[in-house]
Amino acid sequence: MSTNEDQLVSQGQDAEILLKNENFNKVVKALLDQYVQVFFNTDPAQTDERSIAYYSARSIQEVINTLNQQVLMKNQILKKNEE
Repeated sequence: MSTNEDQLVSQGQDAEILLKNENFNKVVKALLDQYVQVFFNTDPAQTDERSIAYYSARSIQEVINTLNQQVLMKNQILKKNEE
């Protein structure tokens, strides 16, 4: 494995640990719940508050997506190196 692949595998392992961490998942869920609640409890005319809540939730989802991509990359590299 190259140094770059070693780094990607290490990042993927760290991401996998984080995604399986109960406290991390509780925080993520609490934040998403909070943002959804703000979005639904505000009047449609409160565009600033709703936009902040929406983009905050999207940001959290992007972090999760990125972590999942790192795990996928790790798995692909490890599978390729097994062959």
